[in-house]
Amino acid sequence: MSGNGMTQARMDILWDWITLQAITGPIVDKEMRVASRRVRYYLLRMVFVGIIGLLVVFTSASVSQFGGGSAALQASRMSVISIAVTSTVIGFLFFAVPFLAAVMMSNSISDEVRRGTLAVLMTTPITSVQLVVGKLLSRLLQLLLLTAIALPLLSILRLLGGVPWEAVLPGIVLTMTTAILAGSVSLWFSVTARQAHRALSMTIGVFIIVYLGVILLEFWVPMLIRNGTIPNWCGGLVPILSLLDPNRAFYTALANSRMPVPGTPSWVMHCPISLAMSAAILGSASIRLRKVMIRQAFDPNRVGVVGKALGAGRPGPIREVGNPPITWKDLHSTLRERGWLERFTAPLAIVMLLLTYFLAWKYDGLDYVGFHVAFVAILILLGLLRTTTLAGMTIAREKESRTLPILLMVPLSDAEILWQKVRAILHKTAPIWLVLAIHVIVFSAAGPLSPWSFPALAAILLPTLIFVFGLGLFFSAKCRSTTAATTWSFAVPMLMWFFNPFMFVCNPIVAACLALVGLTNAERGDVGWFGLVWGVVLVGYLCIGAILVIAAERMMRSRMFESRG
Repeated sequence: MSGNGMTQARMDILWDWITLQAITGPIVDKEMRVASRRVRYYLLRMVFVGIIGLLVVFTSASVSQFGGGSAALQASRMSVISIAVTSTVIGFLFFAVPFLAAVMMSNSISDEVRRGTLAVLMTTPITSVQLVVGKLLSRLLQLLLLTAIALPLLSILRLLGGVPWEAVLPGIVLTMTTAILAGSVSLWFSVTARQAHRALSMTIGVFIIVYLGVILLEFWVPMLIRNGTIPNWCGGLVPILSLLDPNRAFYTALANSRMPVPGTPSWVMHCPISLAMSAAILGSASIRLRKVMIRQAFDPNRVGVVGKALGAGRPGPIREVGNPPITWKDLHSTLRERGWLERFTAPLAIVMLLLTYFLAWKYDGLDYVGFHVAFVAILILLGLLRTTTLAGMTIAREKESRTLPILLMVPLSDAEILWQKVRAILHKTAPIWLVLAIHVIVFSAAGPLSPWSFPALAAILLPTLIFVFGLGLFFSAKCRSTTAATTWSFAVPMLMWFFNPFMFVCNPIVAACLALVGLTNAERGDVGWFGLVWGVVLVGYLCIGAILVIAAERMMRSRMFESRG
């Protein structure tokens, strides 16, 4: 054998070890070859590098502007700048990489189910375990490349001083373990979810419920133990449950890197727990996938989710179409597509809402302005996320199901079609906004909040909703898949509102909280300048939202035949 042949054989053996060939089979190699031909991954890396560069520039500028003094003093502050930049970059990786893992895995199995290729895979020696692990590992290799992009920058920052490897290593390890867990949960939902955005939304919902649940348990359990409501042994469950929270492990690791404390760091215990949970979820996903493969192979004409939504397989007369028809169609198709988890969400939300009011009443939280500010902020966040997701999928979903040409043939103008779809979205998100309005009106009349709270929130949220609608409709008309449309519709506001150095200027949640606090405490003069700035921002939201809606209307017919096939 020649030298080149021996080198190639060794490289093949090394690649088999890296891709876990014994567990994944040929899936990783196939997925990596397909990914290398997709432009989206190269664009993602370019955008990722650009965001990291902007974060470095803005963080360095914001820290150095408080310096001043001689050149020697400025040089001594380089360690402070390097610490701030390192914390910002690692924090961005910690939130961005797991989110991208959930996005990439949301269509990993659902695409195979939608195309009907699972039955073909049953004729090959590939097992369900190899398919699940191979899909996950192939996406994780892409995320590993994104994480590796930031490593040279972190190494250079470490040379400036003040940044030990104890601050970098835990952040990278936590980022990857959280990405594995998020990808595993998204893949689990992707096995039975017909559409990728449903798997993604359910994954985000699970993480939000777990995160908020841990916070509420840590806050209420000690108080309930002191009151004798629950036994004392329940207090020992709180430290165990806190290990499930990746955010706590991340911030604890950053704090320990600057001021070490005795004992085992929480991230060291969290990472094995996270990997064990990922392994259990992948095992469950393999079992579920096997059942789906058998069902599709031996019953290919089985009525699916879309068929059920349209009335297939149900005896009885055809239901009369309501008015307006597009709104009726969107509302009823969504109701028919709900799974057991989505049916469980509404009762759970009602129970949590009633429990929140009960506990706030029992412990005099209803008289505290901070409770109302936090409650309003959570409702606004949930309402905007729900609106953004629904707006991003409204047109792209029609393209994926190949019903957009038929929809455009109805005797309605494009503007009327969009307006009826917007009405359906408003109907779906109405419970959140109704709870918010009733809460603010009732407690404005009762006294804790200012009588001007409701008009102020309305003035902030209405232009923001127009902007969110325009953004979602634009990406829904432009993108070819529902996953891409919802991802862009979700990512752009998140980058604007939570990763923007000037967050307080354009974040509606921050503006609503400051308006409630300022109006309630009669500090209107202190927030007057902020009101002027936000007036300009609201006008910008109105103009940009209107422009995006007009662009979406024009792109509906020019891109009607674009789908992923």
